[in-house]
Amino acid sequence: MNTKLTYLSVALLTAYLAGCKADLKPTDIQVDDKFTPNEILYDYEGDSFTREQRIVVRGSNAPDATAEEKVGKTEYFNYAESPAHRQVPSITTPITGLTVGLESSIYVELVQEISGTCYDPSVLSHFDSFAVCTEAEAFETESGESVTIVEQPEDVTPQGKFKYSLSKTINDADQTEVGMEAPLTAEQGVFINGTIINATFDLTDQDWNKLYRAQLNIGGITQEYILKTGERNPKVTSGSVNFLGRDLENTRPGRAIKKSLEFSGFNTQVPVKVELEDGKDYSVQYQLGNGSLMDYSGEAFFITAENNKFSLYFTTPDDAFEQTYTTKVVVGEITPALDEHGNLIDGDSSTTNNQLVDSFTFTNHSADYVPGPSTDILFPPLKSATSESSIKFRGESYINMDQAEFSSQDDINVTAIILQQVDETFEPLPDAAEIVISGDDLVEIESARQTVTVGERQQVLKKFAWTADVNLQGDTNIFSVRAKSDLQGVKESISEPQFITLNLRSSMPYYPHSAASTYFKDLTDVTIDNRDVANPRVYLSDVSNLAVNGKTIIWEFPLAQNAPISCRATINTDVHGIQFNHAVPKVGGLFVGGWTWKFGHIGDSELNGQLLNLETRLNVSGNSPEYASHMAFDPSGYTLYMAAQSNFGFQLNEQQFVASQTFKFTEEADGTINYSRSSNQNVNNGSRGAFKGAIAKETTSAGDANQELNNGFSIDAYTVTYTNDEGLEVTEDWILSLDGVVNGFGRNDPDLNTTNKGDVYLRSMKVPADESAIKSHNPEQGHVIINLVDKNNGDAPVSLYRANAVAIDDKRGYAYIAVPETVNDAKEDIIWKVDLKDIRDQGIRQWSAEKLSSNEGFGNDSPLQMGRISAMVMEADLDYLIATDEEKGSVIAIDPISGQRVVLLKGTSTEPASVCN
Repeated sequence: MNTKLTYLSVALLTAYLAGCKADLKPTDIQVDDKFTPNEILYDYEGDSFTREQRIVVRGSNAPDATAEEKVGKTEYFNYAESPAHRQVPSITTPITGLTVGLESSIYVELVQEISGTCYDPSVLSHFDSFAVCTEAEAFETESGESVTIVEQPEDVTPQGKFKYSLSKTINDADQTEVGMEAPLTAEQGVFINGTIINATFDLTDQDWNKLYRAQLNIGGITQEYILKTGERNPKVTSGSVNFLGRDLENTRPGRAIKKSLEFSGFNTQVPVKVELEDGKDYSVQYQLGNGSLMDYSGEAFFITAENNKFSLYFTTPDDAFEQTYTTKVVVGEITPALDEHGNLIDGDSSTTNNQLVDSFTFTNHSADYVPGPSTDILFPPLKSATSESSIKFRGESYINMDQAEFSSQDDINVTAIILQQVDETFEPLPDAAEIVISGDDLVEIESARQTVTVGERQQVLKKFAWTADVNLQGDTNIFSVRAKSDLQGVKESISEPQFITLNLRSSMPYYPHSAASTYFKDLTDVTIDNRDVANPRVYLSDVSNLAVNGKTIIWEFPLAQNAPISCRATINTDVHGIQFNHAVPKVGGLFVGGWTWKFGHIGDSELNGQLLNLETRLNVSGNSPEYASHMAFDPSGYTLYMAAQSNFGFQLNEQQFVASQTFKFTEEADGTINYSRSSNQNVNNGSRGAFKGAIAKETTSAGDANQELNNGFSIDAYTVTYTNDEGLEVTEDWILSLDGVVNGFGRNDPDLNTTNKGDVYLRSMKVPADESAIKSHNPEQGHVIINLVDKNNGDAPVSLYRANAVAIDDKRGYAYIAVPETVNDAKEDIIWKVDLKDIRDQGIRQWSAEKLSSNEGFGNDSPLQMGRISAMVMEADLDYLIATDEEKGSVIAIDPISGQRVVLLKGTSTEPASVCN
């Protein structure tokens, strides 16, 4: 047992001292001859604090001389102003460097409430040391207030406020799982080396405005944690007073009606109560986040600030024609008088109404109702802003299954599209004429025809494309869009309206109104979660020093703007790439490329506004690409491609500018997704070859010998399907990448790709067919440099100077590349549209390009002027580009046909002291 403890002690002390701010004294100090210990100091910042002892030591060379030193270890300081009503996990990392399989005991040693004591950093900061603090009875604040020091911490160990759980990790050497699993507990247990320890404070709604200290004993070594809780705030806010949205007419009996809701502002749990209309036969189900559907029983369910999204589903009987249903939803609480910790105040019967209330009415259609076509509005997005007085709407309308099932009519066509400007109650504006697109102006998309079986007959479903030029006036412009068809029935076949909102702004200090206090420091990437098809979520990575914790903020906002932008995570490393898995959406969360802790994954439950440590979020550890940035999944969703760079230590096997990581996603019995990287992910492509599935490596042996760097910036993947000479359909994956022409040499070279500041190569490469092909692939071969020429300017060469973003449109076969200005000429900001028709012929290395969108015609004061585009995506079935502009601090949408652009989100230009508080 002693040997086991020795191994564990060395590893834990190494982990402790790694982050210690104190410098140890020279080796001639006699460690055994120290005196006046127990002078405890604290220094806390971000996610950790240092606990030190000030020790006076007698030097061995001069016995009468003494010197002062500090010996310390880094502990774990949980989030400032943490919520108190839930479990709060601490930052943890695997205990590594130990012999796998050795066992040690683990138990919660101590839990104390230390508010106002000398263990409280806010108290200790007024004294030179812990010892001086304990001798004092009070201290004076800067304002002159005398504060009494609490003499002793309160021991709350038996109350179960601090627990731990254990989880396995993967051994890098042989890809086997190591460690053990154990559920959350406060009881003593066994720890097997290699196990990840998940330390967790488990608090209640009466633990606000408190400071807790906990100690976890692992084989005799104590690991310490501190948690500070904030002030209870039950006040709920919504993006709209009418949070249930508009009432609906002509809903189909028996078909569920979904309402997606999101609330913010509060930091505790709040109740949601649904009041069904008396005497009406209908049911309600609810879904918390992306969880399972639950039948609503009449009792309130709860949402939290971390899980603040839910959906309601209303369903009536199949034969409930022409019935109207009204439902009231109450979100929030009537708050009684509480003290600062959340306890009831005796004798005080006052209350505060913190509820939001709204009602929603829907009416089922009649038995002779004739269904209308369906419409997808492709551009502009649901809600956006522009400074231009007109915009081109683009959409597709199509015959749907409701129409196919309505009658046996052989041929059904869309006959007209009607656009109507409406007011904020969705009533038509009296002076605004309808815009009618007749059937003659609709273009059938023959490739989109579908033949479906209805009973014993076949029905062809057609789709039609349309555009409309729409004039804007006033600040808020709301348009309804409806489609007509020639489906015969007692009534006219016309669809229910959809609505698009455009704000017309000559200036835009921020957008929308809820972003007035939002500030973006350095937007690096963007991705879309489209699990809610009607209201996709946009995620942004922002390298920022303005968060309370961490170096990167992950922002989230819904395209429908039914909730304000929110800070969903702060990460303690620079993040230059984020990606949602659209092919396997049940995986959820985001895959994240960190520049310190490499590569990780954040689950849905972890996108809760708290601090994350990337190293433990996905078991790739050292076996992941270096400096991962822009990413793309293959069509299966099992292999992730990413731009990459050389690592700081310049190991040969880390050389790659396009990397891959393959995963194995398995669905558990409860419907959750478990995943790990592939067992063959440790690949070696030849004697000098790249590591872990490299797709492309730009250096050769000569460059490697001189420590020449690889420096990828951005990639996107393109799937090509064609018929080969044997008449078989073949699918291939190709990648376009951007990497720097000037590579730099060695770890200290200033050209190491921390920024993109020079000429850029566009490269094309075919991806090996599968994991085994990646393993045998030579990444030095197969990629070619592509030169672009401007087809509208006599094939003049196109400069890609400082280009940092590429996105691919699989539907049309084009790539889009953002190129910023080169000589402080704002007009030179251009998004180029590149034809990919020759991508399969690597002998053709000159491709045609044209300007899709630029700053021509936009002055320096225009809200639509582009700055430096740092990332672009065209994903999640959205038919427009979404781009982040790091210079302007904005997110824009760009039509790939017209090049028109609108603003989805813009932060303020006034830098605050901090964000994500």
